[in-house]
Amino acid sequence: MGLLTRDAILAVDERASARVPTPEWGGDVRVLELDGRDREAFLVWLAKSGDRPEVKARLAVLTVVDEEGHRLFTEADVAALNATSGVALERVFRAAWALNKLGTDAIEDLAKNSEPGPRAAI
Repeated sequence: MGLLTRDAILAVDERASARVPTPEWGGDVRVLELDGRDREAFLVWLAKSGDRPEVKARLAVLTVVDEEGHRLFTEADVAALNATSGVALERVFRAAWALNKLGTDAIEDLAKNSEPGPRAAI
């Protein structure tokens, strides 16, 4: 495998996705891998949030998509998602967390290496 060019890298838009059964909600949902901007914004929010009471719903907002890859939810839906089945939300959260390879190492690395500046809102 050779070295990639700029154009080859920028032409790729294949992010992984997973179908997650959520019988509590009446069917399945599709969870999509975050792009670079959304991943960083989520990690920054996570690193700065003390008790993280909305982490599962916020990750669902960023990752649950329709068949075309468009988000089903917006920031305004965080409270509503938190009011749905905690079991379903937990299942979606775990799938999104694993799909995006999130973990304490990612958060700690970001905290050590990030510079102050504008970030995408989540």
